[in-house]
Parts: sequence; C-alpha cells; structure tokens
Amino acid sequence: TEMTTVYFDKDVMRLGELIDSYPAELTGNMDYMLKDRNVNWMKVLPDLMKTGSQFIAVGAGHLPGENGLISLLRKQGYKVTAVTK
Repeated sequence: TEMTTVYFDKDVMRLGELIDSYPAELTGNMDYMLKDRNVNWMKVLPDLMKTGSQFIAVGAGHLPGENGLISLLRKQGYKVTAVTK
C-alpha cells in the first residue's frame, strides 16, 4: 500500500498527510488515538530518557505532525533519529 511505501521511505510528512486524508468514519477519534496518547507519552518519556539514548518503538501514526512524538520531543530539546538498520 501507499502507506507502507511512505513508511519505508521515511517520509513522515507524507505519512501524516495520508492519515489526515482518511475519512473520520474510518479512523474514529484520531485526537484520542494519536494526539492525546502522544501528550501522555510526553509525561513518561523524559524520565525514561534521563539515563541516555533510548530506542522507543511506536506506531507510525504517532510520528508525524506538530503533535507527533518527533515534534514534541524536539520541542523539548531531544535529538530524534530514525533507526535504519
């Protein structure tokens, strides 16, 4: 599918566009599923990362956008890099 291709291309912006393009009838409450859960993760992650670099695996939908984990972590000064191998 296009989403799989975009994910493997590491095109986070396009991934967000695809997620936003799905009709609400199919996706349900995306604020709860993504934004609210990301905000809750941001209450937990800083304590987990105090000891150093961490590998954090989440669903791809949690990555893009201003309320995505990548943006939220960077806003708090963290360096976020993709694991490619």
